[in-house]
Amino acid sequence: MNSLLVLAQSGGVGNATTNLIANILSIAALLLLVYVLLDLARNFMRDVPQPIVQAHEVLGRVWEPVLRPLRNALPQMGGLDFSPLIVLLLLQFIATAIR
Repeated sequence: MNSLLVLAQSGGVGNATTNLIANILSIAALLLLVYVLLDLARNFMRDVPQPIVQAHEVLGRVWEPVLRPLRNALPQMGGLDFSPLIVLLLLQFIATAIR
């Protein structure tokens, strides 16, 4: 109990919250990278193992609603999709801004 009081008086609770949000943003960025890598695997492998397909579908339910509007807003760039890069940069910017 005393440690909570010390944290509250020193502003540590705000720092803990900021660190928690920054960690969540880092995990989100990592999951987006995994989604992109799984997407590449599905596009370039002939026989994709079922766990890769399932993981890609689960992550797609999370990331596609975020990526699709960006894809629609960005001009066509020769078949390259820069929407994950923009989201990664945005996540990094937010994490940096809150620290």
